[in-house]
Amino acid sequence: MKIGELAKLTGVSKDSIRFYVENGLLFPDRQGPQMDFSDREQEDLFYIKRLRKARFSIKEIKFLQSLKHTSNMLEPDILEEYCDMLNQKQASLEEEIEELCEAKKLLMQEKINLQSTRNNAIHQLGVPLRALKYIVCPNCGAQMEMENARIVKGGYILEGDMHCVCGHQISVEDGILMTGNRYTKNWDHPDYRHGGIVQNVGDNFYNCFRKCYDFIMSNIEGDFLEGKVVMEAQVNGYFFLYKHFNRLPTDCLYIIVDKFPETLRTYKKLLEQLNLPLEILFIADNSVNYPLRERCVDLLISFFGDNEYLLYHHGFFIQDAGRFMKNENLVLGATMSFRQKSKSRELMPMKYPESSPKTHNINELKKAYETQSYDFICQEVGTMTKTCNEYAYECHQDGEPLDMYYFKAERK
Repeated sequence: MKIGELAKLTGVSKDSIRFYVENGLLFPDRQGPQMDFSDREQEDLFYIKRLRKARFSIKEIKFLQSLKHTSNMLEPDILEEYCDMLNQKQASLEEEIEELCEAKKLLMQEKINLQSTRNNAIHQLGVPLRALKYIVCPNCGAQMEMENARIVKGGYILEGDMHCVCGHQISVEDGILMTGNRYTKNWDHPDYRHGGIVQNVGDNFYNCFRKCYDFIMSNIEGDFLEGKVVMEAQVNGYFFLYKHFNRLPTDCLYIIVDKFPETLRTYKKLLEQLNLPLEILFIADNSVNYPLRERCVDLLISFFGDNEYLLYHHGFFIQDAGRFMKNENLVLGATMSFRQKSKSRELMPMKYPESSPKTHNINELKKAYETQSYDFICQEVGTMTKTCNEYAYECHQDGEPLDMYYFKAERK
């Protein structure tokens, strides 16, 4: 019979049958490339199928089959050897069943743990009262006045209106400072899949990513941050502080800025579930004309923030928003860079028409910080030659190096 007929009779795919032939488990008659299967091969295939269901390996099946084909299965030594193999497999399966039962218990406990996390009490967040002294009119710089404030336990403003003597107005909605500067173009959208980006890009990317995580944390752990004002912007792609708030002091003022209120709203709800008394000022603003007092930020976190910013602006964030940084200021971050004259960078404007030609360029990033009187040091942590076909990585050409760096920029 032909291979198709045998496949139909046994319920085994043609590819599997070919595999068994190639590995010496089936011996059809051959005439050139054609194979002719007999009732013997059909019987052998049913036998192989049974042993595969019993979780025997190909090597084990081949050995058992050789015992069967070279004896009448009556000889004491053959029967003993065959039974030994069956007993060993049974013992192995019983051990595996115990391990699987234990694994099932662990999975069930993990699900219970996840559910208990979801059911935790929340610590409602909003504009901290402490932050009011930092909120000024972006037009004239005067202190803004709050009206119609709804304040909840802990001293957080959830709703309210703020106005300036010059007539400028902003509002607090659901605990987020809304400037009214909305992103209305079609080149970007709210995206807060926290781990998905990292896992989809690949293992090497994740390893480099973790090194950048660890570098930043090693510079801010201990009492370094106590009482400081910390900013992170462009969190629509990557958000360093989000993953590390449970390791950071609660006496800091954290300023989180993004152009999408939807992104901030989602992160705010998730952070509330951590049940930490954090003081976070969320600002939704598509511009860099933030309603913030100048020279108020001690530490800026730029976790691939410069890469994100340059997809939609021509200038660097540290130049455009530099007035908010204190004269003595520290920036800790991570960035990705293509090599000079790479095809990948040339493709960027096709996907991101608003992007800067200086995007994903470590040398240009260094120059930008140095123009603002920072000492800039960086360390390459790894190189990717293949990434995923998502986000800006669509522009990355297979085989071209994409380097990842962590950096420290300090102005004293």
